Amino acid sequence: MIRRAAIVLSLLAAALVGLPTSASAAKTCRLDEATGLLYCVLVADPAANKSVAVAGTPIVWRRLAWTVPDDIIRGLGCLRVVGNTTEIGQAYFVFLENSLTGERLLTKTVCVMPGDPPPQPPPPPPTIGELVLAADDVLTLRPSLNPAPEFGGITGLDTWLWCTDPGTVEIAVNLRGWNADAAVQTVDLDWTTAGAEQTDLASRRCGSESEPGGTWQPQTAGGHTVALAATWAGTWDLTYLGTPMGTFTLGPLTVTSPPVDYPVDEFVGVLLPNGSGT
Repeated sequence: MIRRAAIVLSLLAAALVGLPTSASAAKTCRLDEATGLLYCVLVADPAANKSVAVAGTPIVWRRLAWTVPDDIIRGLGCLRVVGNTTEIGQAYFVFLENSLTGERLLTKTVCVMPGDPPPQPPPPPPTIGELVLAADDVLTLRPSLNPAPEFGGITGLDTWLWCTDPGTVEIAVNLRGWNADAAVQTVDLDWTTAGAEQTDLASRRCGSESEPGGTWQPQTAGGHTVALAATWAGTWDLTYLGTPMGTFTLGPLTVTSPPVDYPVDEFVGVLLPNGSGT
């Protein structure tokens, strides 16, 4: 009876060894004739090395399979025993590097067991759009006008344009394991009028009511709108899972205010009988 069981187990072992292996692991088995027990070893196959650029940064993520003998892997604890099967995992080096400086920012070793997916690239860091959304109220500069919008402008007379400069704006965003701390300032301003008359007025500063950043002399009566596009630039400090990734240039990025309705009336001179006009 024992001999018959041993023959059956021996045939089973031969069948297991002959099975086609998956792309992720290879399995071998042997029969312990003394005990009649079947022992198997499942070894993870290494995935291909991989490099992926981290969007919006010079940072590159790299995955390198650690091709070392099984006995070293065992010594590192990259294995587990499930029933009568010893599963030997695949070790990987995972790096985050600055492609411009060659500096290695983050290094870790990952043990992947058979059947589990290899290490994957990190999620993307905060985008420019997400940074703008986090500080939209501050980055959106509203145009100020004199005469004020409730009165409107007059053809042939200057309308003064200015805004309130917030100085350096600091933005902090924490998303998907990334921390982004940005500091930006205005580098360009552009007042745009639309409607009955279209005009672009560029300036490097907000100015003030007493010293406006720009002046507009409307020539056409009718309904107008005035919008202010502020262009920002600066730097941001990026951190991933608590590890600093470096300081990088941010911008230029442009944020445009909602348009302000601005009516313009026509100035009409009246000739008086004595020859003077008003």
